[in-house]
Amino acid sequence: MVIYVLVLFGRNLFLNGLWLGLKSPPKSSPPIGLK
Repeated sequence: MVIYVLVLFGRNLFLNGLWLGLKSPPKSSPPIGLK
């Protein structure tokens, strides 16, 4: 159960970082399908 929570937490952090990385530089490429 703890591993499951850790995986979900890590995935959340990863997705948040990815989202911020995509949102920060508008020049690179606009996130498709994400609003």
